[in-house]
Amino acid sequence: MEKHEKLKLQGKRPFIVENLKEIAKVVDALYTTRTLSPYEKEDIECQRTSFGKVRIMLDHLERKPGAYSKFLDAIWDAGQDDMVAEIDAPYANRKRSCGGVSGQNELTASSQQGNSGTPVLRSGTSGVPMSNAVAERRNKIYPLIHTPHHGFALIINNKIFNSPDPQKPLKIRTGTDLDQEDLKILFTRLGFKPIVQRDLSAEKMKSIIETYANDDLHVENECFICAILSHGEDDYIYGVDGKTVKVEDDIIEPIQSCRSLKGKPKLFFLQACRGGYTDMIEEDGAESDASRLDDVVPLCTSAPEFADVLIAYPTARGYVSMRDTTRGSWFIQSLVTVLSLPQMSEYHILELLTQVNEEVALRTGRLTHPTDGEVTVRAVANFWSSLRKYLFFNPLK
Repeated sequence: MEKHEKLKLQGKRPFIVENLKEIAKVVDALYTTRTLSPYEKEDIECQRTSFGKVRIMLDHLERKPGAYSKFLDAIWDAGQDDMVAEIDAPYANRKRSCGGVSGQNELTASSQQGNSGTPVLRSGTSGVPMSNAVAERRNKIYPLIHTPHHGFALIINNKIFNSPDPQKPLKIRTGTDLDQEDLKILFTRLGFKPIVQRDLSAEKMKSIIETYANDDLHVENECFICAILSHGEDDYIYGVDGKTVKVEDDIIEPIQSCRSLKGKPKLFFLQACRGGYTDMIEEDGAESDASRLDDVVPLCTSAPEFADVLIAYPTARGYVSMRDTTRGSWFIQSLVTVLSLPQMSEYHILELLTQVNEEVALRTGRLTHPTDGEVTVRAVANFWSSLRKYLFFNPLK
């Protein structure tokens, strides 16, 4: 964004924060035009208040070249042309003189018909005739046909920690062995070869990931799964030595860069907290996979823009994940339950994970908060996907 444009927005910031009503439409429009990245869109949407959403959106836009006009176009197209006039009267007058059509709307309008005048449903940059949409959907399925297995399912289970920082003690993750064994059984049943690694330091975790990012390892494989069970905070996961690995840079990126996995689905199931909490234990055996508990603040971190990747989390950004010391973690146990249903092969992975979200959301537990005393807690799992096709599992009999 040019300096004079940035200054104009900064001068109108209180007005914009107070008066922008169609926030969701504006954010969606900016995401559609690639003005906002997936991470930035999520960063905005996870804010609790409308004021917070607008402030974060403006923070992102001010750093981007060309964002000024796209932002005003998005506001105009959302039906708040009066706001555009207040922010930049000359810009609003120019839009009125050309009929109020933004560059993006012109592109959309001209793209709604093919050469033959047939309406099209756009997919990426190429149009797909609506009459062929169903056929296209059927063809967009990742193949899982190889035997004896579709690929590796790496399970990293960190249970016993030796953190050198007394201010950030990492307790034993009681109950995690149940998750490990249930995942091992599940992945075997789904046709994968499970590989279990236990109690790894941060450097050892990086090393194991690099090993499974070897270009020669997946030539005959069709898919890769990685499940990590550990303590976590923000977008980091702890090794047993109390040091951290970054999810995007140290886990996702090496696997995504593997040439023999190009175009193949890569699934990551991360059982770890994503926010600022202290480990807590309550009488019924509920614990969190966090490192500390202070104020509950929704923290928004980046989501990698990778193709053919799915990342499933046990909780929303900024919050703890829950683990029962006698029955395993809420997320992993819900995942195992849903992917073990007799009818699961009829549903693709995103439908199944939506059901996992529901299963986790229905659970409740009680924890002892250092200032609020005993509190009832709930969680909502979620996932991020850049899968380009549908992924179905056919369990082995």
